[in-house]
Amino acid sequence: TNHKTRLLGNVYGEYQLLEGLSFRTTFGLDLLFANQRRFNPESRRGDLTTKSYGEQFASNELIWLNENTLSFHRNFGSRHDFTALAGVTAQASRFEILSGSRDQFISNQITELDGASTANQAASSSAREWSLLSYLGRVTYAFAGKYLFTGTVRADGSSRFGPANRFGVFPSASVGWRLSEEAFMRRVRPVSDLKLRASYGVTGNQEIDLYTYSTYVGFGRNYNFGNQVATGVSPANITNPDVRWESTTQADIGLDLGLWADRVTFTADYYVKNTDGMLVKKPISRIGGSLDAPTVNIGKVSNRGLELALAGQVLTGTFGWTTDLNFSTNRNELVSLGGGEPIIGREITRSVEGQPIGQFYGWVTDGIFQTEEQVTNSPRQRDGTKPGDVKFVDLPDKNGGYNNTIGDEDRTFIGNPQPRYIYGLTNAFSFKGLELSVFLQGVQGNDLYNQLRENLEGMAFDANQARTTLGRWTGEGSSNVMPRAVAGDPARNRRRSDRYVEDGSYLRVRNVTLGYSLPAKVVQALRMQRVRIYVSAQNAFTFTRYSGLDPEIGSYNQSSLASGIDYGTYPVPRTLLAGLNLSF
Repeated sequence: TNHKTRLLGNVYGEYQLLEGLSFRTTFGLDLLFANQRRFNPESRRGDLTTKSYGEQFASNELIWLNENTLSFHRNFGSRHDFTALAGVTAQASRFEILSGSRDQFISNQITELDGASTANQAASSSAREWSLLSYLGRVTYAFAGKYLFTGTVRADGSSRFGPANRFGVFPSASVGWRLSEEAFMRRVRPVSDLKLRASYGVTGNQEIDLYTYSTYVGFGRNYNFGNQVATGVSPANITNPDVRWESTTQADIGLDLGLWADRVTFTADYYVKNTDGMLVKKPISRIGGSLDAPTVNIGKVSNRGLELALAGQVLTGTFGWTTDLNFSTNRNELVSLGGGEPIIGREITRSVEGQPIGQFYGWVTDGIFQTEEQVTNSPRQRDGTKPGDVKFVDLPDKNGGYNNTIGDEDRTFIGNPQPRYIYGLTNAFSFKGLELSVFLQGVQGNDLYNQLRENLEGMAFDANQARTTLGRWTGEGSSNVMPRAVAGDPARNRRRSDRYVEDGSYLRVRNVTLGYSLPAKVVQALRMQRVRIYVSAQNAFTFTRYSGLDPEIGSYNQSSLASGIDYGTYPVPRTLLAGLNLSF
């Protein structure tokens, strides 16, 4: 069981000091109490008895936020509009957790820890804190509603970094030109709005583990002295006192267009985004023990993309039709690693200079060995390779030569988890009180690594397997896709390869809503303002070639260096709703 109690609160005060000058303060509180209980009852299977086991967790977390701003607004004449803001914000959090466990309970009906043996009891506690202090300023200026400027700067200080690198300064500026307000554009009657935009700014990222810049200790480091076990502590991480803010600079140019009194609107943005000093965990040799890897600033990543949006009222009147289309594309490249080695993400992805970040890396396959002769005449695989095993491809080296042996040097990039295109389409129709809205959303051109299929089609261990393994290789010509079943996987058929890389593109009917509003005369007779009945389906249909549970695998266990890996996350649910809206 899991019980949570949460308290959210927010208060503010505002005072006008002078005409156009005001002070505002805000204080917010987020308090969370959580209690979790787990209990596994005693069970018997033949002569085997599994002991009962229970554990309990109690935690609390306090997050508070205080914002103080001083704002100024003034119009100078009829053509100058000026606004300025300065402020300071502070945010802090403290999390505490206490846990305990015991086994061998008196009865399966008694689940409190007091009802269990103390022989194997355990208890632990931990706490963590973080804080953020920010200073910010912003000015905006508009001349005649045509020429626009905004400038901002903020300095953020984070407890996640050491004293020498605690603060980062992040400025930005944007300009706009509303051409539709110019005299020479007023003769172009179809154009109701036309604006050109450009911006440049720097943002920071502090999302790393706490205390990475300093050494923290790990408990439970026991050691035998003579005939006694002594409890002690030892360093648990490799520190990096020089870790600092990750910074991203972005330049953007854009266009806003409105036609025929904004019946049709169009927006376009092109951006170039460069991230410097990426915050990543640097892999360390296992001979260093079980220490946590250090977080370092390394490399530079470039993103270039285009975002388009088109909306319009296609039909008006008794039958209405509006449509909204959006489209985006992005190209990613790891520009530099600062001379460092390629970054490996969970043994599935690799990031190298000149390539998109986090690509899948492994072996290329060419079907299944059908005969002993094929095994003999192919590049040397692993010892124990037999007919029915996967045929791995011997790739050329950088000089174009082949070593006629399958090894680590034959691994290559086998997929890219980053989509080439993301798009969405909304159509809304109306006719005499009847309304229909359909929202489609899709992703195109990305690959997924089906880790769940790797686990369920391995046929190497005593565990449940997928139904697809019923079509496994059982003799010559029986299958060229699914290998034989063999204990221990001596030929390493399960190794990371393109067997588990699939097209992750999909088109999803994200929402369909059908509604009907009663006629005005009927509503008035009922002494109401509006009566609407509707039915709605969320995630109604998904069109995809992906064999997994859901191509939209979510964010579980994902990162920028290891994304697109499907561990079998619970799929997005299909939801059906029916409702009645009454307005009095």
